[in-house]
Amino acid sequence: MNGKTDCKDIPDVLLHGLSEYLTAKIGFHFTKKRWNELHPKMAAAMIDFGFEDIGKFIEWLLSSSPTQKQIEILASHLTVVKPISSEREGHLKSWSRPCCQA
Repeated sequence: MNGKTDCKDIPDVLLHGLSEYLTAKIGFHFTKKRWNELHPKMAAAMIDFGFEDIGKFIEWLLSSSPTQKQIEILASHLTVVKPISSEREGHLKSWSRPCCQA
């Protein structure tokens, strides 16, 4: 991966197709305003899929029938997992205790 492309290097028609694909296959909706968020996520995903060109990766994705495992890999690149801070974790534990007692 050369790391020198960004969303402006990907045709709008391809980004639009990708956005629709992600909505249909995974349930994630990326509006045109959020297309810039797609590039780093797709760039990371393309490596897992063995591609070096993001445009070719998106074209492949749109023309293929990915397996469940491939969809899971793609989804893992599109989601954000934030660790729970110890302060929030403590708050969650104290909040959940009364409802969890038998």
